Amino acid sequence: MGTHLRSRWFGHASALAVGALAGVLLLSNTRINKAELRYPGLSVFRRVRTDQALAIAHYLAALFPISKEKLKTKTWPTGQAWAYQRIIQYKVRIEGVAPHEFWRTIKLKPFRRLRAPPGAESFNDPGRVRLLALGFRILGGVSPFLIVWLGTLLSLPLLLWTAWELFGAGLRLAAMAFLLSLVCSGFIIEVLSWPRSAVGFYVVGVLLLVPFAVYAALGQSRSTVGFLFRVMLVSCGFAVCALLRSGVLFLLPGFLLALLLGFRRLLGRDPTEHRGLSKRAQAVAGALLVVLFVVPYLVSNWAYPQRHGAWPAIWEGLGDFDRTKGHTWSDGAAWEAVRNAREEATPMPRTGEQLVAALSGPESQAILRRQVLTHIREDPVWFARILARRLVATVTQAKLWPLTSRDGLWMQRSTSPNEGSIDKYYGYTYTVDWLVIGTRSWEVPISLLLLPTLIFVVWQVLPRPDAPGGRVRRRAMMLVLLCLAAATLPLPIAITTAGGQETQAFALVYFLGFALCVEEGVRALRGLAKRMARRDAVARAR
Repeated sequence: MGTHLRSRWFGHASALAVGALAGVLLLSNTRINKAELRYPGLSVFRRVRTDQALAIAHYLAALFPISKEKLKTKTWPTGQAWAYQRIIQYKVRIEGVAPHEFWRTIKLKPFRRLRAPPGAESFNDPGRVRLLALGFRILGGVSPFLIVWLGTLLSLPLLLWTAWELFGAGLRLAAMAFLLSLVCSGFIIEVLSWPRSAVGFYVVGVLLLVPFAVYAALGQSRSTVGFLFRVMLVSCGFAVCALLRSGVLFLLPGFLLALLLGFRRLLGRDPTEHRGLSKRAQAVAGALLVVLFVVPYLVSNWAYPQRHGAWPAIWEGLGDFDRTKGHTWSDGAAWEAVRNAREEATPMPRTGEQLVAALSGPESQAILRRQVLTHIREDPVWFARILARRLVATVTQAKLWPLTSRDGLWMQRSTSPNEGSIDKYYGYTYTVDWLVIGTRSWEVPISLLLLPTLIFVVWQVLPRPDAPGGRVRRRAMMLVLLCLAAATLPLPIAITTAGGQETQAFALVYFLGFALCVEEGVRALRGLAKRMARRDAVARAR
């Protein structure tokens, strides 16, 4: 018993050590990647300005509450976003705040002179503003570079949990290979710390699914308390990530699949082990679990409602593969479609913020919605062809097949005006075929990224003599990959592949497939070595 306990505690300690080491490598690579970041370059991003201004307003309101009477009577200054940016730029330059020093803060006095009451996060996700304001409160002041580090910091406990679950499932090599591929991926490093958009929290949502799916399909424990505790953590984490980035909602099929797999494993694979529950009771319990899973998000969305114009993205997104009906991945093109559908002439908005607000208005939404649905009704084959091409483009990562050393390009360039600024979106961050360690980077052929997962899948489906336990384990590993695929496919297929980062997030399936291929390959080599050793022993005995 003592030996078993020592072995168990050693396994837990090893898992935490591997997860902690992965976190250190991620922090180190991110610090090196952001070493050349300068605040004037950071403040040009519209969402950085608005999110920081709103977060500062919420932070000041929490420290120095404003009475309702004063809110009604006082004349508040305008233009806080740019005014705050000028203050932050000056303080960063004078005090020498480095990009990696997310814990360093600046005094509140200049911001108080220009304060305004907290406003609504118009047409944006409210989560990043609230999380940033919470970070200011924890640090005790306004941190200029915290907005860059939010995604990276949120991912650190997920690396620990992933190592814990993979080690618990007996997949130690897979844990090390998967975490290493994550923290050395240029895409993961940059998208988690990408200030221009909150899309990094979509990737955080995918990372949240990995340990839960591993536990659900491969976990050894059938503890009801352990299962419900994990469900509670994941449901709350999903709600937080969805507030940080609304696209996380498209990950829900993968989470629900993992939830039901975990529930099935809890009941027992053998129908005779279903803990005395009838089929009707099992169905009711499963449905109740699904409802309970989504409750935290519904509550959080009620408290902090998200304001998004979905139809402009859907209309523009069809431009990734539409070549006949005029859809283009461009806000300007969408606005032209709205203007042409209106009876009266409408001036073009002067700024990007005004254009987004105009497209998200109810009239513009109705026009774009009507055009999309009309085109789908008139030509369903056209729409089905777009969905099929999106599926192929996402699974194969077709945009990234060119190789710089071979083709002189690191991605396939746009071939039609309908694709609009898709190339620009792919160029915002490293793509998934780049490895980064410190200051060194290497481009990996996409074929090598896909090949280990393909080998793993083929190896698992090939019929071969095996113990029943081995077949169950292999099927469970395939189900983990299926959970990730079910999570990462809906957004690029249903909306568009044009965003780039969400489409590339599907590559996490290949990262995990590579890790499982390493695990199974080493396991097969060990089995072969043992069989050869037994054969040699029998030969010597004769």
